[in-house]
Amino acid sequence: MLNRRRFLGSSLGFAVGLSPSLGLSSEAVTAFSETDLLPELPGYPPGNTNDVGRTRVPAALVPGERTAVIMWFGDSLMSNTVDSLYIAKQARNHNFNVYNGAVYQSVEPLLGCQINSARYSSGCFATRAADSLIANRIYDRVINAPFAVGGSLFGDYAEGGAINGRFKVTHRRLQAVGLTPTSVYCMLGANDKNAGVGEAPATAALKSIISTIRNLGITCNIFVATHSRFANANSPAIQAAQASMLDNVTVFSGGDMDSISSDGYWDGTHFNADGATSAAALAVAAITAHP
Repeated sequence: MLNRRRFLGSSLGFAVGLSPSLGLSSEAVTAFSETDLLPELPGYPPGNTNDVGRTRVPAALVPGERTAVIMWFGDSLMSNTVDSLYIAKQARNHNFNVYNGAVYQSVEPLLGCQINSARYSSGCFATRAADSLIANRIYDRVINAPFAVGGSLFGDYAEGGAINGRFKVTHRRLQAVGLTPTSVYCMLGANDKNAGVGEAPATAALKSIISTIRNLGITCNIFVATHSRFANANSPAIQAAQASMLDNVTVFSGGDMDSISSDGYWDGTHFNADGATSAAALAVAAITAHP
């Protein structure tokens, strides 16, 4: 059995203890206490914090403007692992940096989630999704708040997991600038498939994740993507666990990502540009149906 960390380690070329081209411009950094720092997955690099050259924009909501604030979390598929850069077309496509609490024009690689260091020109399908939500007039403005961690399992985000605290810190930092989540999107499962996690423990961990979100007072809709593909193979057990979470009241499907053709992946696990376009369309359809 492959070590689940190879989902981040070998495919993405990270070296343990090294971070990918990180930098912080001092004017944008907000001071946070040690108890309010985002927990990281031990032995793996933090998300992208390099805001040099980025255009910072006001976080404040504009009266009358329909604004989506989407918390995106998961594994490397929810990080900057698309093997090309996508240029945002919509002026109100924005990126909340969970590391410093600032909002920027969306430029890939997105701030807050990891970078594919094997292919630095990498992006995240959330940028495409935001463009589509604005272009189709579902929202006037979209603020993406990604905090995904490559190599992560359901259990890492569950209560007691190494990165469970990322929910609390991200939510607190959004609140600090007057932003309230309108959607939470989950893209997890591939590493669990790779690690041989069964349906029962996957279900228990997902329930814990949803409880964590709700216990923070986050009441918006949660979207759970069907996502289990690793090395061109899917897991019925992981898919069943994900399906069991859906009450179709406040927890909905985020789309069947496992249905995306193998042509949509550059390595059998991570999206290429075509796959990212398909993934964004699935996410947008889900959010549009249940805004």
